[in-house]
Amino acid sequence: VISDDGGGSITARGVAWGTNTSPTISGSYTADGTGTGTFTSSLSGLTGNTTYYVRAYATNSAGTAYGAEVSFITDIVIPFSGDIGDAYQGGKVAYILQSGDPGYVAGEVHGLIAATSDQSTGIIWNNDGTKATRGATGEVIGTGLANTNAIINKQGEPATSYAAGLARAYTGGGYTDWYLPSKEELNKLYINRVAIGGFALVSESWYWNSTEYNLSVFTFAWCQNFYNGRQDAMNDVTWAVYVRAVRSF
Repeated sequence: VISDDGGGSITARGVAWGTNTSPTISGSYTADGTGTGTFTSSLSGLTGNTTYYVRAYATNSAGTAYGAEVSFITDIVIPFSGDIGDAYQGGKVAYILQSGDPGYVAGEVHGLIAATSDQSTGIIWNNDGTKATRGATGEVIGTGLANTNAIINKQGEPATSYAAGLARAYTGGGYTDWYLPSKEELNKLYINRVAIGGFALVSESWYWNSTEYNLSVFTFAWCQNFYNGRQDAMNDVTWAVYVRAVRSF
């Protein structure tokens, strides 16, 4: 929480993190909007069984100030050696990154984990009734988390009255880094829907993703029909459809 702007507008905020004490934005950091108030940060690419140090930061015209430092130790990670649809880290393996995918690392196994069941059979994408954009424009694999953070930073957390907030609130397997998949991430779930299981596969079985679709007058968001694979942009204020959360490994 940024409670005081120090006499100048906050132009950047987030957390700085690293394996040494007193991390700064000259190293690894997140960018989580501007202004005072509550914000959400998510760290990725962490090494297992490692101590990390984290400090919130805020930047205004006078410089950058840091909050109190906290630390945590990551879990020991057991490398995945199974297949699509296998149970792993709180859900079902939904996709394994291939060469050419964003985030692919040769010799390592990474991908997407889907929740074992839907988080909703009918929920809206946008809970405040406005047509303002959320900055959730990422479509490719690896952008769903940033999209989700952008939506939550605009619409508020905690909240289970809209798709991204509901996905983030999910804690399957004890994990708290679930998010609403991007357009391409959701399509991977559609392709592997039978192996993953638990999806609605009847006509009009639409699922939200976290990618918004901007028109000149209205702001829509993308969703996908798991009956036939069709992708379409729907009114994010009034259209209430399914949600299935994912996380990355």
